[in-house]
Amino acid sequence: MNDTERFEDMVVGSVNTWLGGDTYFVVLTLESQQPYQEYCSQHSSCSNIHPIFVDCPEGKFREGPCCKQEKGMLYMYENYLDQFEWFVFSDDDVYIRKSYLEEFVKPLPFESSNMILTSGREGKITKLGKAGFMRRKRAPYWCSYDTDFQYPWGQPVVYSRSALQRVSNGLRLGGLVKQCVEYDVTHDVGNALFHWMYQLPESRIHVLDDEKQL
Repeated sequence: MNDTERFEDMVVGSVNTWLGGDTYFVVLTLESQQPYQEYCSQHSSCSNIHPIFVDCPEGKFREGPCCKQEKGMLYMYENYLDQFEWFVFSDDDVYIRKSYLEEFVKPLPFESSNMILTSGREGKITKLGKAGFMRRKRAPYWCSYDTDFQYPWGQPVVYSRSALQRVSNGLRLGGLVKQCVEYDVTHDVGNALFHWMYQLPESRIHVLDDEKQL
């Protein structure tokens, strides 16, 4: 959050449109605390935003976003596990049709199943160990193409209560960030590695690119 333009466009824009009055939990770095407070002191729309300030590096790739996901979800586990049945982690530019998602998860077992929902976008099945789309040619590992070593791209990720509980110790030990650093990937590829290591059963949400929706 080097400036508030993206925050206003994406986060405040979500609060004022599809969020529909619910609380928006937003993961921000400690460096973002001052600009956030300065912005929100002048804008009432922040009343529906719950900031989660985490000690993570800034940046859009590798450790920064992986750390935000890791510490953001650990915060939700430690403070809100009993208050929600499902927990969504997504980038700020993801639009969610809440009513559709609620209908989709309603029959699913949030208490007894370690289930997550991941992206059903075509071509977004991660070949584990291969770097993501940003650094494909510099991948430090080239692992098996066998289907046993593939897992859906994690953007967005919807955790059942049980799934979040299961991975919480790995989050606490820095497991997601370690995968991102080791494989030189960002969070949506790194979390696929992390989730695969736990063998979490998954179901896929139909996700569209912006240009396909226009």
